[in-house]
Amino acid sequence: MFKNIVNCAHIYKNSYILITIFFIALFEFIVDIPAFKKKGLSKDVKATATLSIGLVTLTIAILILFKVF
Repeated sequence: MFKNIVNCAHIYKNSYILITIFFIALFEFIVDIPAFKKKGLSKDVKATATLSIGLVTLTIAILILFKVF
């Protein structure tokens, strides 16, 4: 089962895609969160922070996964 998931995930093995995802998440974290805080949108801050941290974690996990397998 795990091997099937890894085989399906090889679509994202292209490092340019992973780097793009990483920088989009970083941009959200650095630019969007302060803008939302300035406008007082606390729910949007929490959602954006969760999404960007999740994307960064997922990107790093995929990179590590492809280095191991």
